[in-house]
Amino acid sequence: MAGTKELRDGFLKAFGPWFLERMAGQHSFERLSRILERSKETVYDRVLHAADSPIHLEASRHIIGIEGWGQRRLRVALGEPLRMGGHRAYRPSESLSCVDLALEFARTRMNTLGLIPLLEGAEYAHKIPHDGMGPLSVKAWLYYLHLHAWIESFGLRRV
Repeated sequence: MAGTKELRDGFLKAFGPWFLERMAGQHSFERLSRILERSKETVYDRVLHAADSPIHLEASRHIIGIEGWGQRRLRVALGEPLRMGGHRAYRPSESLSCVDLALEFARTRMNTLGLIPLLEGAEYAHKIPHDGMGPLSVKAWLYYLHLHAWIESFGLRRV
């Protein structure tokens, strides 16, 4: 019998791309930018006010690492080569506090927001691989980054 992680991963692989493409396809790049901007404020606040416990620090580093990894994948639409590998190379230092991580998240999200006008202008029609869900469109990647950070930040408990 499959464990919880295997069931979750199977569900995400089967239905995640469909959901992300459907949700992202309803929005213009301008609207996706507003969605990412709004969730930046929410996630920033959750990281900033989280307890400096190992589990919360790890979750915050994970959120930031995925955001940086996603940016790198989005740059494929701008002509950069696809680099395989996970998000760990994009995670911030383990020495950072929740306050530092909140600032790092805000900076990283601003970099994502800065890519949007370039991505819109590129009109990239191909899909870019996601390690767990397979190929996603540029808009689906943007919606994924919003949703991932927003959902993962729910686990951060306030001080």
